[in-house]
Amino acid sequence: MLNLNVRFTELPADCLTTPLPNGKYDVWMRKGIGAEIKTDDNGDTYTEYHAEEEAYAQFDAPLDVLPGDPGYEAAYRAAVAWMPGQHEDEKPGELEVLRQRVDQLTAANDMLTECVLEMSAIIYV
Repeated sequence: MLNLNVRFTELPADCLTTPLPNGKYDVWMRKGIGAEIKTDDNGDTYTEYHAEEEAYAQFDAPLDVLPGDPGYEAAYRAAVAWMPGQHEDEKPGELEVLRQRVDQLTAANDMLTECVLEMSAIIYV
């Protein structure tokens, strides 16, 4: 997943890996890190850090590469292409099944709403 023009209050790492309870790893990879001196409403100055690009993905193993290292660009492209919900253990078609179930429940809810409105009309006439 790719985010553009991300802002930070502290200097961000080029590559940050965090272990997850499921054995996978959250990985944030950043390009174009820079800093800007800004002034707040009180006239105090502070540093705002930014990254032109930030790619996020979950990987099966920790990622120990930095910009310029072999494999960094391939890992970065994989992170950009990754979308939440793309897991090996996800059942094929699970999203479609959930959509169908939502449609069924919405139709049932609409029917029940009509019944309640009809009963209210009968009672209050």
